[in-house]
Amino acid sequence: DPSDLTAVMHRQRLLEIRADMAKELEQLEKLAGPDQSPTLAELRRELDAYWDSLDPLFSWTPRQKMALSTLFLQRIVLPRREAALELARRVRDITDANYKLQQQRLEKGQADFRRYLTWMLGIAISLGLLVAGASIYRISRLEQVSDEQQRRTERAERELRRLSQELVHAQRSEEHTSELQSQF
Repeated sequence: DPSDLTAVMHRQRLLEIRADMAKELEQLEKLAGPDQSPTLAELRRELDAYWDSLDPLFSWTPRQKMALSTLFLQRIVLPRREAALELARRVRDITDANYKLQQQRLEKGQADFRRYLTWMLGIAISLGLLVAGASIYRISRLEQVSDEQQRRTERAERELRRLSQELVHAQRSEEHTSELQSQF
C-alpha cells in the first residue's frame, strides 16, 4: 500500500499481530519440553528477523515504496517469511509428536491404574472370602461346642432324674422297712 495515510494503521495492525505471536510463542515455550527449546529459540529469532525486516517499509516515501517494494518483498521479506513458516511447521510437528507421546503416557497410566484396581479388587475379594470362611468355620465350631454342651446338659438332667427316682425309691423302701420294723 503506497499511501502514507494507511501506513500508520497497517504498522499498528502488524505490531498487534507481532505481540499476539510473541505471547503464543511464550505459552508454547512454557508447554514445550527442554528438547524443543533450541527449535523454539530459532523460531523466535526467525520471527523477530521477519518482523524487523518489515520496519523499513514504514519509513519509506510513497515514491520509494513504488520503486523498491517488489524487490524488497521478493528478496528480504518473503524468504524470511518462508523460513519462519518452515520453523512453525517444525514446531507443529514437534508439538504433535509431544501430544501423541503425552497421550500414550496417559493411556499407559490409565491401563496401569486399571490393572492396579483389578489387583486390589482381587485382593479385597480374597480377603473377604477368607474372613467369611474363617467366620463360617468359627461359627460352625461354636455350634458344635454348643451342641455338645447341650447333650451333656441333657445327660446330666437324665442322670439327675434317675438319681432322684432312685432316691425316692430308696426313701420309700426305707419308709416301708421302718414301718415293718415298727410293726414288729
